[in-house]
Amino acid sequence: MLKVSLYVLLAVTGALSTPLDDLFDEALWEAGQNMIKKGLDKIDLPHFDKQFSEHIIGPININGDVFVHNGVFKNLSSIYRIGSIGYQNLTDGTIVVTASLGMKEVELMYEFGYKVMFFSSHKTINAQCTENEITVEVALTYDDQHNCQVKLNKASVDKLGGFVIDITPKGVISNLEGRLLTSGLNRLADISRSFINQNLLSVLSKAMQSVDVCSMLPF
Repeated sequence: MLKVSLYVLLAVTGALSTPLDDLFDEALWEAGQNMIKKGLDKIDLPHFDKQFSEHIIGPININGDVFVHNGVFKNLSSIYRIGSIGYQNLTDGTIVVTASLGMKEVELMYEFGYKVMFFSSHKTINAQCTENEITVEVALTYDDQHNCQVKLNKASVDKLGGFVIDITPKGVISNLEGRLLTSGLNRLADISRSFINQNLLSVLSKAMQSVDVCSMLPF
């Protein structure tokens, strides 16, 4: 009966959100609060240093070094659901729930610098990410013996972009500096997505440990 009730809950449609959507949102909100409480709201990013060669004019090139240090991906707790969830009933009674998530206030912060001959520059970059998406997959098992299990199977960042950049200290940015900043940010976004995906499942799983999803089910 419990399993049948769960299928009925999953099948209810016809509104802007289904009952299971609402339960998912409640669990997601609690997970976000746990991230803040447990210090899981940010992920420290690896450093990277790179030599570059920039063409100036004719046969003239300039060589230098650029670095991005102390990068942080923060405000992961601002996750929210995008659209209705999907689900699949497996033969063993497990229901696999998939959902797309966004992050309202996520941003990258890092220290950027470069050195060209006798010239150098150091800036702090705050890049708000306005285009982002996470895919999660949750396995839910609830049988007639009142045994309930919830496991996060997958969590990955599929999109990370649309950056709105704030630079400190303020001032005029040269053409070369602008190109290096853009290159550095794009490189950091690629590194960030790869590194975050290596850690995201663990972070969200820890945040979900104290969320009693089974008690939220209305049966």
